[in-house]
Amino acid sequence: MTTDPSEDHLLLPARAVVRAVLPASTDLRQAGQDVFAWLDRHHTEVTGPNVEDHLMDADAAQATVLEVTVNPRRHIRAA
Repeated sequence: MTTDPSEDHLLLPARAVVRAVLPASTDLRQAGQDVFAWLDRHHTEVTGPNVEDHLMDADAAQATVLEVTVNPRRHIRAA
C-alpha cells in the first residue's frame, strides 16, 4: 500500500463480520464453539473467510481475535 495517488488502489468489498477478542487465558476451542453457537442463535450463516489473529502489545499482553465473515439468514417458515 502506498500514499502515492498515482498508484493503483486495492478495493475490497464490504463484508459483515462477527469479531471476538479473547484474552490469553481463554480456551480458544471453547470460545470458537461459543461464537458459532451464538451465530446460530442469531440466525446468521458463515460465509468465510474466517480469521484467527494472535496479538501481543509492547507490555507482552496477549489476545486472540476470532473474526467470522457472516451473512444474515432469512427465516423460512414451515408450511
